[in-house]
Amino acid sequence: MIRPTASTLNGETAVSTATLHTLSQECDLDMLQGLVDAGAEYAIRTAIALNDRGRVDALLDEDPKHANDRTDHGPIDYAIHTWKPDIIKLLIQRGCELTEKEIGHVERIAAMKGVTVESILNA
Repeated sequence: MIRPTASTLNGETAVSTATLHTLSQECDLDMLQGLVDAGAEYAIRTAIALNDRGRVDALLDEDPKHANDRTDHGPIDYAIHTWKPDIIKLLIQRGCELTEKEIGHVERIAAMKGVTVESILNA
């Protein structure tokens, strides 16, 4: 039986581990959604991976500092590397200041996806 809220001694949960693995496309989003549906609590990185804009917006309302958080693959890293353009825009609108490296990632991925960078960065 899976206990979606169980954690290890260092605080890792199934949902936090699954969320981390979305960065390398090593986690099926249906599995991650299943953990959430089973009652797992989830924070901004998971909301981004699941493209849950409403939850991201609510979490930014609760703590606006999330927009510029760069700790342990911050929200902008998740939005870029799981390719969530609407969430990238939202984070920018909510105060995220992209670094040159992050802009480079957006440009590279946008080119691969056939999307104009301006439509994302000029939020």
